[in-house]
Amino acid sequence: MTTGQLENPVTKERFVITHSGPDLLRLEVHVPADMIRPPRHVHRRQRESFEVLQGRVTLRAGKDQHVLGPGGRFAVPPGTSHTWWNSGDGEARLLAEFEPPGGMQSFFETFCGMAGEGRCGVTGSPPFLQIAASARSWDCCSRQASAVPLA
Repeated sequence: MTTGQLENPVTKERFVITHSGPDLLRLEVHVPADMIRPPRHVHRRQRESFEVLQGRVTLRAGKDQHVLGPGGRFAVPPGTSHTWWNSGDGEARLLAEFEPPGGMQSFFETFCGMAGEGRCGVTGSPPFLQIAASARSWDCCSRQASAVPLA
């Protein structure tokens, strides 16, 4: 099990890896109210689930929107377009789980590392060519990377 902490200074997200194994990646995510939300994206083979520990988080999955407070949970099935954000006034803390983890730990390490080096745009996204080169191993696709063939 690999644990550690990652920060993205652009999106203002802080990730604490609490479990990293062959079947599950679990992150404790800390975000201020003025975070930059992730773009709508899809995980082709992974279920991403959320549990709010503190604050209020809004999750948009498909056409539905859910507002979750402490103890609120929601699981996004594979193939469902989704995004989320801190919709409260203070810091939000949540658990995010990826089953199976696929290359998501690599995604977060790359995403945070490049942002820390000033190599990401104002939305915190890695450059398009990095997304194109890594999309298959990350098993996700966002609107910015929708031109990247994933099959």
